[in-house]
Amino acid sequence: SDACVDWHRAAVRAIAQDPEITTVVVIYRLNMHLLGNDTESAAPPDAADATLWASYLEEVRLLRDAGKTVVAVLPVPELPRPVDQILFRAGPTDAAPAGVERAWWQARNGFVQKNKADLGASSLIVDPTEAFCTGAACLAAIDSEALYFDSNHPSVAGARRIADMIFARLSIQATRQPDLVVAVKGG
Repeated sequence: SDACVDWHRAAVRAIAQDPEITTVVVIYRLNMHLLGNDTESAAPPDAADATLWASYLEEVRLLRDAGKTVVAVLPVPELPRPVDQILFRAGPTDAAPAGVERAWWQARNGFVQKNKADLGASSLIVDPTEAFCTGAACLAAIDSEALYFDSNHPSVAGARRIADMIFARLSIQATRQPDLVVAVKGG
C-alpha cells in the first residue's frame, strides 16, 4: 500500500539522518517482490521488476551517501511450503531435511546474483545461500534446528547464521579500515 511505502521511505530517511547509526543491515525478500510469490517455479531473471530493483539500489545509495556502512544481505533461500510441514513430513530422524534444490534456488536468485554489483563496491554483500544450502539442496533445518519459522522468514537459528556471516564480513572490513568500529547497540 502507499501508506506502507511512505512509512518505509520515512524510516530509511530517519536512519540515514541519525548520526548514532553507523552500520545498516538491509535485508528483504527481494525475489518475491522482483519475481512474484510463486515458489513452485523459478521465473526467468529477465522477468524481474526493474523499477523495484532501482528503488532498492536507491535506498542503499541513500544510506551509503549518508556515511553509513551498508551490509546488503542477499535473499534467503525460500521454502516451497511452511517449515513445520517439511519437518513433519521428514520425521524426527532427519536432522537436515531439504527444502528446495539448490539449482532451483540459484535460478530463482539469478537476477539478484547477476546484478549484485549494482550495489556498489563500498557495500558489504552477504549471501546467506552458503549458510542455508549444502551440496544440491537448500535445507529447512540443520542439526535438528529449523532455519525458518514459516516458508521464508529465518528462525532464530537461521538469523544467527546470517548474523555470523555479517559479523565476519564486518570483521574483514575492520581489518581493511582500522577506524571502523563494529558495535551492537543494545536496548
